[in-house]
Amino acid sequence: MPRNATGSPSHGATPGDGPPLPEIEQRIVARRERIAALPDDGPETAIALLELAWELWTTDREEAEQLTIRGVEMAARHGSQRGIAYGKLNQGALYWQSDIDQGRQDLLDACQWFETHGDPIGEGHARMFLGLIYWTFGDFQSGFGNVRQALEAYEAVDHTDGMAWAHSVLGNFYYDLRDARAMRENFHRSYRLFRKSGNVLGQGRAVNGLGNACRFLGRHDQAIAYYKKSLDILGCIGHDMSRSRALNDLGLLYRELGDFEESLRYHRESLAVRKRLDYAPGMTTTLLDLGDLHLEQKRFDDAREAALEALALAEKGNARPKVSRARAQLAAVYEATGELERALHHQKALYAVDREVFHEDAEKKLANLQKTWAAERSRKEAEIYRLRNVDLKEKNDQLETTLRQLNAAQAQLVQSGKMAALGSLVAGLVHEINTPVGAIKSGSDVARRIVTRLQGNGNGGDPEARKALELLAGNFGTMDAAIDRIIALVDSLKQFTRLDEARLLKTDVHACLENTLTLIAHELKDGPRVERDFDSRIPPLYLYGADMNQVLMNILLNAVEATPVDGVIRLETHLDAEVVRIAIHDTGRGIAADRIEALFEPGFSDSRARIKMRTGLYTSQAIVARHEGRIEVDSTPGRGSIFTIVLPRSLAERPTSQP
Repeated sequence: MPRNATGSPSHGATPGDGPPLPEIEQRIVARRERIAALPDDGPETAIALLELAWELWTTDREEAEQLTIRGVEMAARHGSQRGIAYGKLNQGALYWQSDIDQGRQDLLDACQWFETHGDPIGEGHARMFLGLIYWTFGDFQSGFGNVRQALEAYEAVDHTDGMAWAHSVLGNFYYDLRDARAMRENFHRSYRLFRKSGNVLGQGRAVNGLGNACRFLGRHDQAIAYYKKSLDILGCIGHDMSRSRALNDLGLLYRELGDFEESLRYHRESLAVRKRLDYAPGMTTTLLDLGDLHLEQKRFDDAREAALEALALAEKGNARPKVSRARAQLAAVYEATGELERALHHQKALYAVDREVFHEDAEKKLANLQKTWAAERSRKEAEIYRLRNVDLKEKNDQLETTLRQLNAAQAQLVQSGKMAALGSLVAGLVHEINTPVGAIKSGSDVARRIVTRLQGNGNGGDPEARKALELLAGNFGTMDAAIDRIIALVDSLKQFTRLDEARLLKTDVHACLENTLTLIAHELKDGPRVERDFDSRIPPLYLYGADMNQVLMNILLNAVEATPVDGVIRLETHLDAEVVRIAIHDTGRGIAADRIEALFEPGFSDSRARIKMRTGLYTSQAIVARHEGRIEVDSTPGRGSIFTIVLPRSLAERPTSQP
């Protein structure tokens, strides 16, 4: 088995230099003794019950739930606002996996109370879990920002355990970014702080994180040593939920080393533990990792089974990144097995994940998510103003800019990958459709000639035969129209994807518009009405055809979504002295003036605005900018919007170099 490094872990504090301390058990015993010394009912007792529940929620969820219920009822009975806030904190931590919407709202309420009343530890706890929820949604920026604020709250009061957990969660964010050095730095800090506080569970989790950092750096021997040390530490305290993660990570490492048998063994062991604990997020992750392993081994039946189970769990938990990953696996399975229609179905669903999440109709599942982030930003600015810390604000702005750029670049890469995969699937589907359509058309032509010949021979004067031939002849027009419709749709698909046009090629912008309208005809079946006003003087332009089709699709779909069924979408093109204008008017809801600037930022959405796609307009703007053009927006709330693509007229001439 190949190895890139030898020896035991040696970076920073060495895991295992001393026996694990039963710190969690000591805290639990102390809290139980405190409850025993308090009255059976009272505000202090309520808070003591909730504090004990907080310690127990990862080790004894059932007792934690019972204590939380008792504590919340007692706090409400005595009107203890602090107790109610801690109750919401516990509920958010306990229930976010089963009812993520309610869990998020409870945590937001708790966070607001803690921030208003100067409780940095409570605020830190609430922000930590808010960060995890946003991470589950795939909103990296909001999640990372909340965890950073949690760390600052803990640091303000030197809360060692809180700081340790914050660094551990930040390490996991960097895991998703595959930033091994930032991972290692945060997990080392986390480990040293957990050693200081004596938190054995935290030590085991941090050691596992160090194993992941070594795995990304290619230091496989060190990674294995860290993983196995993590299993030893977590085994000592019987924390199976955390052990299941180390087992799964070992499975990933052995897959990278090409030892598929060991990889499968560790993944299955992890999945068994997570199923026994009914730990849905962990089960979903392990199933997806198993799906990747089976795909690599071309075990397509096993891959499909794992991906379908993961998809069901991810959709139930509203874990959108995992839904996307499961859809991608299913598309790959069905494409590999030649089931192109199913592959296309999952690829289209994958393409629509972001739009679906932020669509107005889907907001029932993610109620007030947009308002949440706006409120978080407002509270952050208020805190910065209160502290009058200009340096902190500057650093925070720099961090937000960096994260926004990172998210935008990631969104472009994902969008490009989805379009490439969709194009590949469409190419296969078009090939499959063309053959039977050709056979149908040929058969129709032969039948037409036979009927014509029989009609010319007089059919022996048989009236029934003449009537039958007349009926047959009348059906040929219907058959020809249907065949022409199929051919037109296939041609539109080919023109839309344009797999062979990675270069700038002469493109008819009017044909692009018509092809896009053909593909979204089902969206326009019951309205709105489409009007055209095309300038015939516009010459063919040198464009990246597939990319420009994507821009038109994004803007047209947004216009359809915003416009009522009795409204109008008007397409206008115009040739000026210097530019070509492609304008898409709609008579929809319109956009408020203060929202227009934010339209092209990744992550924009609003329950009253017309734009729902999370990255579509950002990607569209980037594509148009690549053609040295721009997108202009003119909108009036209640009257409609105009999106205008402005391209330089010079694109009509072949460029000496491609942008």
